[in-house]
Amino acid sequence: MPKLDNRLIVNVAFTGAVSDKSRNPAVPYSVDEIVSDAAACASAGAAIGHFHVRTETGEATNDPKLYADLFRALRANPATSDMVLVASTSGRHGQTLQERAAVLDLPADARPDMASLTLSSLNFSTGPSVNHPDDIIALAQRMQENGVTPELEVFDLGMVSYLNHLISRNVLTQPLYVNAILGIPAGAQADALTIGALHAQLPQETVLSLGGVGRWQLPAHLFAVAQANGLRTGLEDNLRSPGGKSLTTNEELVKHAAELARLSARPLMTAREFRAEVLTA
Repeated sequence: MPKLDNRLIVNVAFTGAVSDKSRNPAVPYSVDEIVSDAAACASAGAAIGHFHVRTETGEATNDPKLYADLFRALRANPATSDMVLVASTSGRHGQTLQERAAVLDLPADARPDMASLTLSSLNFSTGPSVNHPDDIIALAQRMQENGVTPELEVFDLGMVSYLNHLISRNVLTQPLYVNAILGIPAGAQADALTIGALHAQLPQETVLSLGGVGRWQLPAHLFAVAQANGLRTGLEDNLRSPGGKSLTTNEELVKHAAELARLSARPLMTAREFRAEVLTA
């Protein structure tokens, strides 16, 4: 891992492409809802926000205008102006490459700081997420051209192998920020042997964050505070409180992550520190 001392990075995934209000009314859809949620999460300790946008009726979309409206609003709000902004380039609902990449071509004041890049195709319980190798490379190159840092998403050890392959081809370069998302049935699980294998295969200077889907979010976070640079939380991955007894909110999930960091004697990294030490490394 890079020399980021003992600080923990908290990344919150607010909405996702699948979570919806019918299952948890706290899932934010509109720009106003997301900005309000992001302000609360930034206050609670989140340095990074991972964003999807939705239509007025809640359908997932990659509409660059909605992203532009959202990112300009976040940067204009004093409570969220420092937050590191990540846009999804997901193709989970069959979007074309151009639809996925459109957010990367926004004007500088509306462009994300980072953008997600999933390093292979995979199966979720509700269906496949298809990521053709040509599309992965094209998205990585578009990010590099526009000064957007990839938020590399890996769901299994094969994706880490592909990450190393892309480094060997100079498609990916440092800094490398990786979210390992654990717990989907067809992917890596939140156990010590699996996480150790992921660690062992990642380049030494990788900034590693761990997240978990559903009931695996808490185990992933416990491993994160023990042996990773950061964690990912939020309603995209888990709609219920730790332990699963009740519905939760993004703010409550961030507060829980901050409490785990406190109990582990790990100060939270601020957004400004992340920009200075990771994005501009």
